[in-house]
Amino acid sequence: MVMGWMRLGWMLGLAAAVLGCGSGSTPPSTTAKGGIPRLIERPRVVNELRQIYLSHQTYALQHSRPPRNLEELNEQMEPNSREYQALRDGRYVLNWNVGEAQASSNKVLAYEKDADANGERYVVMTDSSVQRMNQQQFEAANR
Repeated sequence: MVMGWMRLGWMLGLAAAVLGCGSGSTPPSTTAKGGIPRLIERPRVVNELRQIYLSHQTYALQHSRPPRNLEELNEQMEPNSREYQALRDGRYVLNWNVGEAQASSNKVLAYEKDADANGERYVVMTDSSVQRMNQQQFEAANR
């Protein structure tokens, strides 16, 4: 029983340290997250970027050219999907300039609009890989 209380105390102390309970700090922003909130949302962000890539590629294969705007891309997406909503709301940005010639190179296809608290953001490349980049890497890959 004592071991259980010690474990509970340790876990509460860890949670207070990580979340800043009692320190007067404000909770992390929902747009530029860091720490635990960022770890929790990471799999969702990676999955959504992969889905955007797949929708983009499916459209390009069916029409022999990449989509030019969100309405064209919407042909391959569910209108109520998280990916479509995130693109429409501006949480993700798709590089409409990435043409067929650039599709074989390693360019940024879509990315999170806002970097996290560490200045990093997730991007999906034209080779389908999803990467976490700092601002310098992002600027170099997004030329």
